[in-house]
Amino acid sequence: MNLGTPGFLKTTARGGVLVEALITSGPLSGPIPVAKLAGTPTPDSLRAGFTPTRERYVAALRLRGTLPSAYPAGPPAGVTRRAPRTAATMAAEVVVVADTDFLGDALWVRPAGGVGQGELEPWANNGDFVLNALDNLTGSADLIGIRGRASFARPFTRVDQLRSIADERLRGKAAELEQKLAATERRLADLESRGDDHAALAPSSQQQAELQRFQQEKLRIRKELRGVRRGLDVEINRLGMWLKIANVAAVPALLSIGALIVAAVQRRRRRVRRTAVE
Repeated sequence: MNLGTPGFLKTTARGGVLVEALITSGPLSGPIPVAKLAGTPTPDSLRAGFTPTRERYVAALRLRGTLPSAYPAGPPAGVTRRAPRTAATMAAEVVVVADTDFLGDALWVRPAGGVGQGELEPWANNGDFVLNALDNLTGSADLIGIRGRASFARPFTRVDQLRSIADERLRGKAAELEQKLAATERRLADLESRGDDHAALAPSSQQQAELQRFQQEKLRIRKELRGVRRGLDVEINRLGMWLKIANVAAVPALLSIGALIVAAVQRRRRRVRRTAVE
């Protein structure tokens, strides 16, 4: 979230009202007088005399529950109402943001193709905050209760382990290639420094052999890299095949075996009962 000149919210404890902070500042923050923001202050002028209070300020919060009236003793003077209420009759879901311009383009979007282009792309999550809040508040009370819960995911740990092992091997091979490249470049630079201008324009047989050896070594290492990637794909495909076999064949086979066992047990019980009757 990127906020320009936000305020901060303070609440008092009220029975039946749950207050949940949505956007808070860091510990190195503090209030700035409004008069100091008049005109176009520079960062240096704002920093002058600023002392953090080590307090986390709430810039956006959510109120949930039965809200009491701001006028518990009745309407203010001059206002008439037939049946004034001291509290709301239904549970409320309210999101309050202490900033009036946090959806201004300059605070969270920029031109996608450069200055003057029509399409904009977000660089902050101000728009996501509003969309998520609207999506959450427009649902039923049951949906609102579950949407804030963390998502559950069960990753394929074996596949992740194979990828991690392959990535380590790839990084090792890449480092080996870079080291060989640097060593060969130093060797070529050393050979060129020993020769004359003509040798620099027309490499000697020794330089050509060194360059050819490096090219062959580079091709060999790249081939090994492709082999590592191919081996990773083979292992993952093999694992996926066994998972498919387990899901498509093993589970139905186990169910069929279980059904046969149940049928055999029932047949044996019927035979025992028939024998007892006879």
